Amino acid sequence: MKSVKILIINLTRMGDLIESTSLFRKIKVVYPDSFVTLIVLPEFYEITRFFDCIDEVVTFDITNISGDIFKNNYNFNYRIYDYLENYLSRFTETNYKIVFNLTHDVMSSYFMYLLKADKFVGFSRSREGNLIQIGEIVLFFTGVAKIRKASCINLVDIYAEMLPQKVPTRRVYLNTSKKPDAYESAKKILSENGVKENDIVVSFAVGASSELKKWKKEYFLELAMLLIKDDKNIRILILGAEYDKVTGEYIKENMKSKFKDNIVDLTGRTSVSELVNVVKRSDILITNDTGTMHIAAGVGTDIIVIYTGQAGYFETGPYAENQVLILPNIPCFPCDFSVKCNNFICADYIIPDSIFKIVKLKLENRLERENLEGLDLGKINPLISKFDKFGFMDYIPLKKIRLSFNDLRLKIFKLSMESVLNKNIPDTVTKGDITEVLNNYSDNTDEDKNIFSDMTELLTIADKMINFCSNAMKDLKSILKDITGLRIDYNKATAALNAIENSDLNLLFNGLIYDELFVLNVMYKSCKQSIASYDLFGFCVDSLKNFSKYKLYLQNYKRLILEFNEEMMRNISTRSNEKFNLNK
Repeated sequence: MKSVKILIINLTRMGDLIESTSLFRKIKVVYPDSFVTLIVLPEFYEITRFFDCIDEVVTFDITNISGDIFKNNYNFNYRIYDYLENYLSRFTETNYKIVFNLTHDVMSSYFMYLLKADKFVGFSRSREGNLIQIGEIVLFFTGVAKIRKASCINLVDIYAEMLPQKVPTRRVYLNTSKKPDAYESAKKILSENGVKENDIVVSFAVGASSELKKWKKEYFLELAMLLIKDDKNIRILILGAEYDKVTGEYIKENMKSKFKDNIVDLTGRTSVSELVNVVKRSDILITNDTGTMHIAAGVGTDIIVIYTGQAGYFETGPYAENQVLILPNIPCFPCDFSVKCNNFICADYIIPDSIFKIVKLKLENRLERENLEGLDLGKINPLISKFDKFGFMDYIPLKKIRLSFNDLRLKIFKLSMESVLNKNIPDTVTKGDITEVLNNYSDNTDEDKNIFSDMTELLTIADKMINFCSNAMKDLKSILKDITGLRIDYNKATAALNAIENSDLNLLFNGLIYDELFVLNVMYKSCKQSIASYDLFGFCVDSLKNFSKYKLYLQNYKRLILEFNEEMMRNISTRSNEKFNLNK
């Protein structure tokens, strides 16, 4: 009898579910005798049939109450509460070891509030009804959800970090042997459509959750022609849901007649289980940012993913090494979800000829930086997936590109947050690590000098914010000292609390200047909302902890900025000396 009971709530889409499989495996390593229950939406139940490390899957049908929820602007009425209480009755009687809520929404947060557990991780509710975040990585997730351009940690790593024990299990995994009938069914579909064992299978996943994330159907068609013209043994499988049939039919109908037999349109013709096995049979998947991409990562198929519009590649990129990400070389990418794009030109930056060159090298196992340097890839930035020194997924330039101030800040912020999460701050990032990062970018002395100047301004802001934290901590310690000495001067305490409020406002104002500092502000604000104390002493202790943590984040970020600045100045000096010697 398994004694440790763990509940996971994940009412998200298929891709997010696959990305959480790393957490499932980690749970079973840390708690081998656990019984793990997973709650999912009914429409994504089928993909869970391929999950290892889950003992029970339960569906939650939100459609019965979704109308009421939206109509009341997420203010719950009696009918909604009654439905939730009835549904959760089977869970509220159980005392769980841990309850994980991986869903960032109002509904699931009330689940957490009603359940019983030794430990909660994820999104929940306070007694006052405020949305609260439990867990350091959850706070970070909340911050980057507000501002996508600062999102720098993959969702698989975010999920895995919700269980803090260091276990080497990070990968997404779909076990196709759990559904042998689906394998046979997919095999039959491919055979009936003329796909042979020795064919090179290139699959196109043409759908996406947003029009801004879809590569043009005309470009998929042109890429198919280039691939088949280059190698007659290539078979193109067009994959997608029912609503992608328009794209599938377009590609098939407009393909040159002599190439039509090489095209198999499977849009709307496969179940999820069959899709998993079709993707596994593929030699490579060329895809938009969609759930099918995560299926490919889970079954070990090579991936080339095309990013446009709102797709945040750091957060949703393929979680497997040596996979290729294609980004448009345009400053506004990615769009924020709150922004309406009126000039969707990033899709035009990624042209079929550029993708063809990369696919060809990938199929030939020659996708190395030296083989790309001489190629004209147009207006794209190709990246390749690699694990970094902390074991987190990273995406590095496959071809040297110009280093921008934004790119450098994001990279430093990523390393800074990872080092804090690893609880190993002092000697986390070496000069060798910094050199390795900078070596991914082309040398440009003038550009580097401009970046160095911008970094100096960033340091000034970070210093100011560190001082605001220090001043607030000083005021809080003063109040605590008076409380513990039983000699509270209420006028003094009031003045100190007003000063702390001013520090809050100054932190908010200065944090608006840079995306990553705004993320830290959101994390701090979320901690503040989670304060459960109603007396002055408890409030001061909780506030002191929050300011201390905020200061730690800022100090670690500042330290890495200084170290990167030092290395960049050394590189500038070296290049200047080399140029001087050449001119002598």
